[in-house]
Amino acid sequence: MVLAVLIIGSPLYLSFKVAHCQSVAWKGSSYSCRGQVGKDTVSIFMSRSPFDSSNHTLSSTGSTLEYSASGVHPVMDRIDGHDVWGTVVRIPRYALIHFELSWNSRAVKIPEALYSVCCDPHLNLGAVTIAVSDDRSSVNVRMNGSDGTGACSVTWTIRRNGNVARYIAPGE
Repeated sequence: MVLAVLIIGSPLYLSFKVAHCQSVAWKGSSYSCRGQVGKDTVSIFMSRSPFDSSNHTLSSTGSTLEYSASGVHPVMDRIDGHDVWGTVVRIPRYALIHFELSWNSRAVKIPEALYSVCCDPHLNLGAVTIAVSDDRSSVNVRMNGSDGTGACSVTWTIRRNGNVARYIAPGE
């Protein structure tokens, strides 16, 4: 059984060492990275796809933005009933559609609910980082999303036992 937890705020503060990616591949809309810290090897694979709004229900919590030139506009801030991260007002350009992690050759399933609402992800060198905790009990994967008003930083904490938590912080 995989435990999935969503926490908005800061990740648990353990001591982590960054696994510098020794092999990085960016192919089309897919990103892969393999890094090593001590005896631990961690690989991730992420893919994004153009967002197809016809497959989703877009809605608003009632928030509005006011532009001096064109007045007040509703904020599209929910997709399929879930809060959206990485975009404000507009329909996202991209959605994260696949996320897998391998830790010392053991696959860890990342629940779709913990990455599917991360829109306009930055999947390029430097925008995704991997860190292994000093006690080797967990891995943090951090990714930036979007820019400007909708910017955010997403951190997934993946434990050896398969439990996964996601932390989201709005951009600065």
